[in-house]
Amino acid sequence: MKHFKNCIYIVCICSLFSCQSNTKEPSKSIDYGQMAENFCTCMRPLVDLNKEIRTLLNAGKTDEVKALIPQVEQLNKESESCIAKLEEKFGVKGIEQEEKANTAIAKKCPDIAKMIEGSKKLESN
Repeated sequence: MKHFKNCIYIVCICSLFSCQSNTKEPSKSIDYGQMAENFCTCMRPLVDLNKEIRTLLNAGKTDEVKALIPQVEQLNKESESCIAKLEEKFGVKGIEQEEKANTAIAKKCPDIAKMIEGSKKLESN
């Protein structure tokens, strides 16, 4: 089950990086607030399900967690599709823009930003 929790974290972080790694030329002016709001909307269902899964795991309800796996897979696909659209729309590129995007995400949805930061730590271990 620890592997399953790590997968959820990795999905969040990969989604963030896909939003930031567009190779197209960025638009003249990026609305970071709108980008962050859209990103948070994309990730909210998956993050909320992750919280539910953590609660179930902490209660030792592994059967209930296993039953949620198809829902996780579906929400993951939906999140990836949503993030791909954001990548196309906003095209965040470069360190300065990434920092602005990360700051905007942290303001709009701090719980999601915290989860992404946690996944970075998991990835580096």
